[in-house]
Amino acid sequence: MELLDRHGTVQLVGDEIARGGEGAVYPLKARKDIVVKLYHLETLDKRGATLREKVDQMIGLRPQFATLPLAWPALAIYDRDGRWRGYAMRRLAGIPLSKLAHPMLGARHFPGLNRIEVVDMLMRIVATVSQLHAHGVRLGDINLHNFLFDHASGQVGVIDCDSFQLEKGGKVFSCTVGAPDMIPPEHHGQVLADVRRTVESDLFSLSILIFKCLMLGRHPYDFVGGSTVVENLKAGRFPYGAGGSAPGRDGAIPNGPWYLIWSHLSFDLKNLLIRTLSEGALNPDARAGTEEWLDALSRYRYGLNKGHHEIALRPVVQKRRQFNGQSHRVS
Repeated sequence: MELLDRHGTVQLVGDEIARGGEGAVYPLKARKDIVVKLYHLETLDKRGATLREKVDQMIGLRPQFATLPLAWPALAIYDRDGRWRGYAMRRLAGIPLSKLAHPMLGARHFPGLNRIEVVDMLMRIVATVSQLHAHGVRLGDINLHNFLFDHASGQVGVIDCDSFQLEKGGKVFSCTVGAPDMIPPEHHGQVLADVRRTVESDLFSLSILIFKCLMLGRHPYDFVGGSTVVENLKAGRFPYGAGGSAPGRDGAIPNGPWYLIWSHLSFDLKNLLIRTLSEGALNPDARAGTEEWLDALSRYRYGLNKGHHEIALRPVVQKRRQFNGQSHRVS
């Protein structure tokens, strides 16, 4: 396929490497480190002018984010007829975090991965989110598919940046997408294109992502009996911690690997997760901020290095803590 850049130079692209609801991604033949996103023609017919305005604004803002691991729009791309089709961006290395949550794919793509590496990965994600927030950007569609983890380097890249919410010249370019099991309760029942994302709404979605990475794909609002994940999310029914039912009972997490993993997490992490996913579901002000997450993750990492917590991704026994020489189970 032949395309033109903004200078009118012909660029050749290879076979499609990824596809989404709005467009598809192709490698640039002349540059292995560059890919292009071409919007589907039906997408352009519906809202091509709005997309182009947003992408053009993002291209102009690109120097502010040059040091962040983002697939940020870099250059406008046109077809042979001169029609705007999308943009070029740098190609990020890594595997989607959704693969980490899969029992078989996780072992295949991330062999030998341990909890210290997962914590380092999460700290990089939180730091990136924090820097984007500092520049007035709200991610909106935070999910495991949009973060690429390169096990060899430990780096985490963010893709689908054109979905971010940003403000330029007094105009808000919204995030129009989001999964119902990741967005906060206050945005349910609304048209996402009309929603104004906030730092607090991002923090809610970020907490779900952190939980799922630590718990190897388990959703925080998935438990035994009761309602659906989305209904539990909207009501803030979080079954972990002191307020949850005993494992295996109705309204609780099941006995098994997720209960074991939870028992080995640090007190600080559990506290932030309980606060954000329980009280914070209906009270955005209660949600943990990025600095709190970084502090708790750093303390957890220290404990992992000191042998205070299980380093394996899947602990095989429940954690026990010693009090006055006696062993007690940790809830």
